[in-house]
Amino acid sequence: MSETPLVSVVVVSYRTRELTLTCLRSLLEHTSCAMEVIVVDNASDDGSAQAIAAEFSELELLALEENLGFGAANNLAVARARGEYVLLLNPDTELRDDAVDALVAFAERAPHAGIWGGRTLFADGRPNPTSCWGAPTPWSALCLALGLASAFPRNRLLHPEGRPGNEVANGSEIERDVAIVSGCFLLIRRSLWDRLGGFHPDFFMYGEDADLCLRAARHGARPRVTAAATIVHHGGASERTRADKMVRLFTAKAQLFAKFWSPRAAAFGCWTLSLWAFVRCVALAVLPRREGRATWRAIWGRRGTWRDAAVATGPYASPARVLVVASGGGHWIQLRRLTPAFEGAELVYLTVKESYRPEVAPHRLHVVRDANMKAKLGLLILAVQVFWIMLRERPERVISTGAAPGYFALAFGKLFGARTMWIDSIANANELSLCGRKIGRFADVWLTQWPELAAEDGPEYAGAVL
Repeated sequence: MSETPLVSVVVVSYRTRELTLTCLRSLLEHTSCAMEVIVVDNASDDGSAQAIAAEFSELELLALEENLGFGAANNLAVARARGEYVLLLNPDTELRDDAVDALVAFAERAPHAGIWGGRTLFADGRPNPTSCWGAPTPWSALCLALGLASAFPRNRLLHPEGRPGNEVANGSEIERDVAIVSGCFLLIRRSLWDRLGGFHPDFFMYGEDADLCLRAARHGARPRVTAAATIVHHGGASERTRADKMVRLFTAKAQLFAKFWSPRAAAFGCWTLSLWAFVRCVALAVLPRREGRATWRAIWGRRGTWRDAAVATGPYASPARVLVVASGGGHWIQLRRLTPAFEGAELVYLTVKESYRPEVAPHRLHVVRDANMKAKLGLLILAVQVFWIMLRERPERVISTGAAPGYFALAFGKLFGARTMWIDSIANANELSLCGRKIGRFADVWLTQWPELAAEDGPEYAGAVL
């Protein structure tokens, strides 16, 4: 293992001895990037820890005396990780080529994503569409409950959560943004993991990856997957009883609803989970085959489990979405100096240079054209671009250090009800910039960086950025 790893690979096993050994063998055989491997065994009773220690003495093994659950075990391992990236890899996966190298290379090419995933296959080579998902909605929950998503798995309307996975698995999209990357093969920048606090302790098994990705999006990440990094995922190997698995899955879904949806929508989501179980019970009661009847009756009988979990789960407080705007050069430098003041907010950047994107990853960055009063058509195009971005992002705050992009952003921000701030560039020492003179009616806070330019009916002075 490398002394200075680029990526820390974390594998959490539970009763998957042979699969875990196969996973680790394939990982070491097919990966050449600088990495360390940390294996956590969740108190397996099948000899997993002993077998791993005997064959892979060079790996770091944490053999636990109790099952902490998938999320807590990963948190424990990542706390010891030293890599710039952390790769979460399920023990029931298998590499057949350089998938990890390809995924890390993908992350280097798309740093703004913050979280990256690949494509999964079944053991026989068939596409496995569970590598990524769309965000759950009340409509998608109802479609799942009524069996419409199962009946029409590739229908975008009736199975919207499965659409990203289907498109990546079947090769119709090589790379794409997604809402959720499966935790079976999930790469995340270590700094983002730390900022999010890792997996939330409310989740024991299932739902951790969805919760992590949805929270990351609130911090500006844009999870992205590539079909160029492909692994085999056998799936579900650690769950011995289907009823237990479904109850855990429903509980995780109920917790996600409670955390990310309004109380009324979350209550509806929990109802759809009970409906899901009820529909299966009724369907199996009237169908001639008996397989699954007892399982779904058992799941129906335990519906209080996910209801109680939803009640005990509190919603996340949504961070304020702040659009920060600057043109290039000194305007951008001054804006970046203000970044520490935005800690805890969901930042979205708007500027005129694509080359700034790596600086602000994983936050979203929109690039517009630069323009000034000498190019009236250019100003019109710029205004349309900024208006469209404001319509899509709907920020609660808009802050700019200039110039024309910031002027339009504050003007449209006021139109949409956002709070606005203008900080005129420190370069304007003798008089305010043209935009700085005209921005007063759109700025809730109007600042100059020179005390001599402050005025009772003009901008205030509150210090300098540089």
